[in-house]
Amino acid sequence: MPLLVFVWLLVILSDCDSFFQSLPKCVPDMMPATEVMSKTLGNLFSMLLLFFLVANSLPLFAEVWMEFQFKTAVIKMVKQFLTLSPLMFIFQAKVIGHYVVNELRYGGATYVSTGRGLPTERRPFIGEAAEGGGKLKKVGGLYLDYASIAYYDGICLLANMLLLCIAGGNTDHLGWFFFSVSLTIVSWLFAPFIFNPYQFVYRHFREDWQCVWAFFTEDSGRHWVEWYDRTQLKAGQTSPRSCLDIGFFWAPMVITCWYVAMEMKIEAFVAMYSQFDGARAMYSLMLVPPIVASLAFCLVVPAAEALAGCSGILRRRLRLL
Repeated sequence: MPLLVFVWLLVILSDCDSFFQSLPKCVPDMMPATEVMSKTLGNLFSMLLLFFLVANSLPLFAEVWMEFQFKTAVIKMVKQFLTLSPLMFIFQAKVIGHYVVNELRYGGATYVSTGRGLPTERRPFIGEAAEGGGKLKKVGGLYLDYASIAYYDGICLLANMLLLCIAGGNTDHLGWFFFSVSLTIVSWLFAPFIFNPYQFVYRHFREDWQCVWAFFTEDSGRHWVEWYDRTQLKAGQTSPRSCLDIGFFWAPMVITCWYVAMEMKIEAFVAMYSQFDGARAMYSLMLVPPIVASLAFCLVVPAAEALAGCSGILRRRLRLL
């Protein structure tokens, strides 16, 4: 969802200006980018969204129907939606996706013991206060658990949506899309607190506020500095992780931008030399560097290594490593 909003914002901001109608991509009767994106997203996000929300609860509906009766299953489904269960489903998907992506990027997944306490208990916001309320007795809570997993992304998605509205991307055809984005933002930011027992009791709210104040001010912010160093700053791993992030996320974006720029240049070339019979072949020739050249490189290099006798040496070195 954040990537889709980013692409949407990029398309709207790069739309043709009225002062540059002479460019090949800017023609007088050209459909605005806002209308194009609204129609595209309107087709993708429609009333089918309700079907996907209901589909998440279909296993529970079928199980209750088999064990009890159809009426009980319908009542259970209605209770699920009235208690905002889709918010928890969305947040659960976000957490699972975060850990799966981190496992693919870095590895090192381990088992997290859940303990033998009560299955449902109240989790503090940021820690437990000591007697007197001025200091922290124990650091740990919902904010620290999910800040880097969901809260930061939720704020970024909210900021992108605000920029999108300022840029003029809001139209009448995107009601379901805005509904799905709003549901995602609310889930990523508030789902843990909505389902936290006794979250909105005034006594616990006052204790949470005291813990927040102590977390950032006690001993010149010692608790915050220790948490940030432990979770955000890890010595010796910042540079490799940054390289992995660039390769894993930004490489497809760079390749896409390169292809779009190349396609625009080819289209301008074809427009200028439209009488040339082989002008249309340029669309096929533009695939030679990224596809044909790389394939030829992968075929020629192993053959050259085999002819030169280097392949056996490389294998032996790899075995020694």
